[in-house]
Amino acid sequence: MKSNHIIFSLVVLATATLTGCAVNNDRTEWSGTGLSYHADITPNLDGSYTASVEASPNNGRIRGAIALATKDAANYCKAQDKGFKNHRRKNELSFTCKWSRYS
Repeated sequence: MKSNHIIFSLVVLATATLTGCAVNNDRTEWSGTGLSYHADITPNLDGSYTASVEASPNNGRIRGAIALATKDAANYCKAQDKGFKNHRRKNELSFTCKWSRYS
């Protein structure tokens, strides 16, 4: 009986340790029919920024995450009264905020 309790505890501990988001979960949102995990916008060394989002399968997984990250990036630039310029590389959204000539 005691060995079952120890095994169960080890399984719970291993599961809690090994399961995690690929994205630092700074903000969780309910969007569409599932959850999405948003990391804060982070600056890169070249002056650009990175937006990271993990979306549930019901949100379109990769396509949904890219759409949500693009929305986060555009809102980040809009808050600075700047325009958004996408520099997407593979599944990472790298972007810059540029002054708009029309603002």
